[in-house]
Amino acid sequence: MDEKTLDFIKEYRELRRGKGHFSGGAWNAELDSAGGKMVSIMTELGEKIGGPGYRCDEIIHLLGAPDAEQEHEGKKCLVYF
Repeated sequence: MDEKTLDFIKEYRELRRGKGHFSGGAWNAELDSAGGKMVSIMTELGEKIGGPGYRCDEIIHLLGAPDAEQEHEGKKCLVYF
């Protein structure tokens, strides 16, 4: 895994600890805005580790427990808010 992806993972884990509007806190543009930092980091991580090549247990190890799990076309999907 490249250093840039590891940096995104670290930043995601830090932001995830924050409370924004949608998680019971005050509005936080970095967490709540469609153009915020969380959305851009999750987009990058989705491209880097969200596809084939990473097992669910590896993703959970990197990002922590998912907010939800769903099944799509017979495959388990991890959902992170």
